[in-house]
Amino acid sequence: MERFTYARWVSNTIKSFYLEDNQETRDKFYTNSGRVANYPYYVQYCEDNDHEPDNPPKGYKMPKGSKLVPIGLAVGAWYTLLFWFLGSVAVSGTGRSKKS
Repeated sequence: MERFTYARWVSNTIKSFYLEDNQETRDKFYTNSGRVANYPYYVQYCEDNDHEPDNPPKGYKMPKGSKLVPIGLAVGAWYTLLFWFLGSVAVSGTGRSKKS
């Protein structure tokens, strides 16, 4: 895997927007807060193109798993129990015959 530096990614990104002469845009990528904000996009670019990214900048915290996963599991379990109950109620009366 080829190492792809952050500076090279910034240069390619700025060129793609035809802003290579705009120093203000370049500064937004190279400040510490700019590096932290753009690091996930840089890593995604590296993964998509089979490159090895640089180490994360100082102050960058890796995102943890989504907080929605436990909620999704709870909703899924609730619907499973609901459909199991409704299915058992619907099936429970089908095998009985009427007494006259």
